[in-house]
Amino acid sequence: MLNGEDSESLWPVPLFVKRRKGNERLLFETREIEIEDNGVLKLNDSQIGFYRVMYSDELWKRISSSFSGLTRLDFRELLSDLFAFLKSGNIVLEEYMRRLEPFMGLDDYVVVEDLAGQLFTLASILPDNEKLNSMAVSYFRKHLESLGEKRKGEADYISILRSNLSVYLASTDLEYDRRLAADFHKLFDIDPDLRAAVAIAEARINNNFNSLIDKYRIASGDEDRIKILSGIGWLSGKENNQRTIQMIDENTIKKQDILRVYTGMSANPANRAKVFEEIPRAMEIMEKNFRGTAYPGMMAEMIIPVVGLGREAEMKKLAKSIKKPSNQNGVNKGIETLDIYSRLVKNSKR
Repeated sequence: MLNGEDSESLWPVPLFVKRRKGNERLLFETREIEIEDNGVLKLNDSQIGFYRVMYSDELWKRISSSFSGLTRLDFRELLSDLFAFLKSGNIVLEEYMRRLEPFMGLDDYVVVEDLAGQLFTLASILPDNEKLNSMAVSYFRKHLESLGEKRKGEADYISILRSNLSVYLASTDLEYDRRLAADFHKLFDIDPDLRAAVAIAEARINNNFNSLIDKYRIASGDEDRIKILSGIGWLSGKENNQRTIQMIDENTIKKQDILRVYTGMSANPANRAKVFEEIPRAMEIMEKNFRGTAYPGMMAEMIIPVVGLGREAEMKKLAKSIKKPSNQNGVNKGIETLDIYSRLVKNSKR
């Protein structure tokens, strides 16, 4: 289980075995079952069963040494299971990273999308882990360079992937940020897919509130304003934090974008202490503006897991004080995810 607990209950489990020469269906009703090797590629084919699959080192090496016979969906399932076992504590970070290596060179957009998302999440949770962050930055760089510049008529999913990778890299690589920040003055002439990354780069390199807010005020559309807000969240320092909060108080920021401001600030490890202080007031603002909607719970679910790292006891106490019927599902999910992330951080130090 994701919470790390074991269960003694036995359930009949439909076992779908993918082989090189066809698939097989079995019913797993005991604690152990033996199946013939006979060209096994993977288990739980198409993720039909509601369970995860932990492969032995030997079988994982065989699966990943030759990806022939595996589909895009197979890759997604293997990566999803691997990440789930890392979060549950069944494997440690070092093993997770080692098992990822064969996937690092695959260019399929689904693989890149999933793997980049996992690495970015981990980099956000473990910003001081040099080995992990080096791996993440190398991966983001490689596949962003592979995508190249936007081409006329390219598929939307490629544009989205390029945008995501650029944000991931801008959030983790100061060298990349220095190049992007040099073009911030011409933000609205840059490829729209890269504008969020350029705004983040401006914040991380120059930490200039005025330059970002000036662009925010002259932006012609909501899409660009949202991208600039991503950068504003990365501004560091007490004064910048206070001026960002003041934008909310003065209604400079649209109500529907308040959530983005706080989640953007939470993405920056340097701002998490300030966000923690702001949570009660932020939740009041969300309740006032979005009563009867899912937004207050969404905010709690998104910021509690990262802002609570390193202050778990204080966060759980605070969570109890802000919990209401309108946000309790989000608060509960946030605390559950915080427990998962906290255990992951602890295990990463073993």
